[in-house]
Amino acid sequence: MLLWFNPSNHFRKIHLLRLRLRVVELLIEVEVEVEVEVEVEAELRLRLRLRLRLIEAEVRAEIEVEAEAEAEAEAEAELS
Repeated sequence: MLLWFNPSNHFRKIHLLRLRLRVVELLIEVEVEVEVEVEVEAELRLRLRLRLRLIEAEVRAEIEVEAEAEAEAEAEAELS
């Protein structure tokens, strides 16, 4: 006397539960992918900042060398 049990409803509920589970799995996958992308982006930003600082230091060093060379050339010109 299981009048309340309807196989089609039962299987539909099971199907809906499986769909919900799949949605949760996909949400977790997306969240993990986003976290990884954020970490990669942060690492790339850090590398770019470090590269920029290195380039700035190289440019400053070149400017200092040129300034010293100009100062030496001016000093030699004054002595001559």
